[in-house]
Amino acid sequence: MLLVTFLAGWLTFGSIARARAHLRGELVSVDPAYLDFGTVQPGQPLEATVRVHNWTTRPVRLIGAQSNGPINLTGDLPIEIPAVDFREIRVKLELGRYSNGMVLARGELWADANGLVIVPILIGCRVNSLTGSDGPNHP
Repeated sequence: MLLVTFLAGWLTFGSIARARAHLRGELVSVDPAYLDFGTVQPGQPLEATVRVHNWTTRPVRLIGAQSNGPINLTGDLPIEIPAVDFREIRVKLELGRYSNGMVLARGELWADANGLVIVPILIGCRVNSLTGSDGPNHP
């Protein structure tokens, strides 16, 4: 059954991603929707790229972004995405002096697609210091 669904989506829309976006009613989407930086060190500069897809038949302009954490999504903005195409944008994670643990931040991109469209993205990592505050081997 899953194979039939996969083939139907691919034949109808040209890709599974486009079929999923259509079923969800998405005009613009981010891939991946959850960006995992893995295990990182405090203060380590981190950068990755995500693809922002325009599923509409008209150009869309990314005009801004915001986040609730140490994320910079605006380095490549504003940017125009042609109809039924994608562009890659940089995502920077600026941890500073976080201690050991998980970091999970929410961000959103603002797209002008014949009205404001808010495109969510989650960014996460695990912070792991090499040494404790009292030196190595400190529990």
